Amino acid sequence: MKKNIWKIIILILPLILIIYLLLLRSFSFPVYQRVGAEDNLLEWGQFFLYLFSGILTILLAIKYKENRFLLVIYIILTLGLIFIAFEEISWGERIPFLPNILSLPTELMERNVQGEQNIHNIDTIHSIIGYIYIVLGFIGCFAWIGKRLIKKSTNIREAFKKTLNHIIPEWNYFFYFFPLFINLLSRNKYGFMPQDYEVAETCLALGVFLFFLQSYIKKKKEKWMILDSNQ
Repeated sequence: MKKNIWKIIILILPLILIIYLLLLRSFSFPVYQRVGAEDNLLEWGQFFLYLFSGILTILLAIKYKENRFLLVIYIILTLGLIFIAFEEISWGERIPFLPNILSLPTELMERNVQGEQNIHNIDTIHSIIGYIYIVLGFIGCFAWIGKRLIKKSTNIREAFKKTLNHIIPEWNYFFYFFPLFINLLSRNKYGFMPQDYEVAETCLALGVFLFFLQSYIKKKKEKWMILDSNQ
């Protein structure tokens, strides 16, 4: 019962967030602009969600240290998540008390479309970010179907089937990834603003955090069950 309630909460949470922000866009536009602006609520929310996700993957790496394959996966995920977190806030360049964590060469800064100390806004990378989000959206929305088909196969190792649970979310994470398909639509034709893309990216960050939080809780419960059975 509790498991089903958790699944429903995960399913509807991004819908609540999106509906709230769309209402804010419609009825309190200046507030919506501020919330989604640089160095504001949505961007810092993404930073903390990715940072906490990175902490969770560190903890998961420790818990799965005896499984070398999963250990490597979680180490890679940790590095990637922490990198993304600091990319979101341009490595703290606008935070007065922080030193310059990342210092790009002048030639790369000149190619940064927003003039920021980050890598994802360098022109050649920035031009493909939308396509990366579309691929992530497709994987996040539909990869669970492939995972279930693989699990039914008798020709694939059980260890590999179990590994898929650590990297592929289930169907109830659909709405965390679906907003990324905004990148398929024309910004000029539909009047999208940077804040609209921040909403989609916040949904993604929240989904990533909840996915790894769920994995961590599940692992903790398994440990408790083993301890109970040994008593």
